[in-house]
Amino acid sequence: MNQDITLKRLEDLANTAYLRGIPVFTDFLDLGQQTEYNKYIMSNKMPPVKTSLSGGLIFLETSQDYLERKVACFYPYDTYCDIIYPISILEIKPVNKKFADDLSHRDFLGAIMNLGIERHLLGDILVADKMAYVFIISKMADFVCDNLLRIRHTTVSTSLCSNYDFNYTPVFKEEKGSVASERIDAVIAFAFNVSRNESALFISSGKVFVNGVQAVSKSYVLKYGDIVTVRGKGRFVFDEVAATTKKGRYFIKIRKYI
Repeated sequence: MNQDITLKRLEDLANTAYLRGIPVFTDFLDLGQQTEYNKYIMSNKMPPVKTSLSGGLIFLETSQDYLERKVACFYPYDTYCDIIYPISILEIKPVNKKFADDLSHRDFLGAIMNLGIERHLLGDILVADKMAYVFIISKMADFVCDNLLRIRHTTVSTSLCSNYDFNYTPVFKEEKGSVASERIDAVIAFAFNVSRNESALFISSGKVFVNGVQAVSKSYVLKYGDIVTVRGKGRFVFDEVAATTKKGRYFIKIRKYI
């Protein structure tokens, strides 16, 4: 979906929420679309409504929200009840774990899309120990539960999982090292073992996002807890500056998502 189409869709939904006085929702937005969303809500084009984003977890503090794909909601100012997002969580696991393939993110995504489910109806897919949690627009959840029976050579069971039963902890690889500065181009170069020029090119080509918003400047100084995504490379959390050297270099710690 290009930028103009994304903006038009956001405008239509915000106006619907204002004129009809009801909450309305997008499908899942990728990082590029979330950048357009953030530009739109900061502009003077949005009618007088409230808005928020959710990846599908209701018990997760925003500062710890590792989910990348989000659904946006526009709702009237006089909405006093909690907003219930149309997002379900599917738990997909092997029927016989001992003989299951080592299934990857791509395997789970491909199997679901082979059922005819389009990507914008799917949120994050969290894979761990041959199983996965899949965030999906609720209207498609029962269909996938009834029809997703096999992934590669592995027979699977697919069921709904409530937020209360959701049990997943992201896996990180901690890395420490020294960089010339806390600028995003320097930290990306360290995180993915590339040159500063390559890092700057990732940024200028629109491949870098910080906390879901596209980075536009290579001189942006990272802050504690920033989640940095580089398309085609991966994601990491910027944790801390542990110390500085006499020559002005910074010892930093990051956690890379595995």
